[in-house]
Amino acid sequence: MKSKILLLFFLLFLTACVHKEGLLISKEKSFELGIAPFKGDFPSKFLSSLDQILNQELLKRGWVGFKDFTVVRQCEEIVLSKNPSLRGLDRWCEIGRCIPVRYLLIPELKRWRERKGSKWGVIEPCMVEFFFYLIDVKKKEVIKVFHFNKEQKSLSENILEIKKFFKRKGWITAKELFTEGVIEGLKELGL
Repeated sequence: MKSKILLLFFLLFLTACVHKEGLLISKEKSFELGIAPFKGDFPSKFLSSLDQILNQELLKRGWVGFKDFTVVRQCEEIVLSKNPSLRGLDRWCEIGRCIPVRYLLIPELKRWRERKGSKWGVIEPCMVEFFFYLIDVKKKEVIKVFHFNKEQKSLSENILEIKKFFKRKGWITAKELFTEGVIEGLKELGL
């Protein structure tokens, strides 16, 4: 039993040390990056608040000059007015050419649940699920996908996250969990 526990900790240590290769778009060439507005079956005002968080996190990471969701939204309207039947990758690449950018990040919100309870005791924890799709407009291909699907767990359910739980100072909101996911996603995508 003791050897299994040691093996588990060793494997966890190894996975923490593995370098996750990201796409290295030079920050000096951030004008080549466009950020689409969040998509999903949620109110547009709510999705716009998530767009703001994504933009803020990119700016904190040193990205300046990227084309934000307002520019992408304008090009999306232009492209769809000319060709309303465009779908999928063809649609996004055409939008990317309209901006123009080399890379386009498309965020999509799938699920969102606010916590029920307080900072120190919950009935139901928050949960967030979203995707980031990074498209190379020039090559017309999806080059990276990041999937975030997390629900905050109690200490009794996941003792390995004790450090994170106390760093968060208890139970967090869905927006706080979302922001953690955005940071994780940008890092994994190399942005």
